[in-house]
Amino acid sequence: MKVIDLLNKIAKGEEIPKKIRIKGWCYEFEWEEYLDNYYDKHAELDLMSALSMDKEELNKEIETIGENKKIEKVDFKTLNTQKEKNRIMKDTINKIIDKLEEMED
Repeated sequence: MKVIDLLNKIAKGEEIPKKIRIKGWCYEFEWEEYLDNYYDKHAELDLMSALSMDKEELNKEIETIGENKKIEKVDFKTLNTQKEKNRIMKDTINKIIDKLEEMED
């Protein structure tokens, strides 16, 4: 899902994820019901203000945090280059770290 898709869900009153991370951003946003916005608990930054800084952000992908997403196994035999293998390993390690951090909260 992209940021623009999330905003459309909010506007329509549809169900939205409680915690999100925008790919490429260091912020982790959590939905605050009484303020009707996402806020980053570390930087006191709200999503709507951050998006008003750059319209290109609307096309960024959103990762839902806290859902029971299964980490997929990778068949390294199907990957063509070492660079591709390294990227997949890095992404998988980051997903595992994220899962462990979620468990600590």
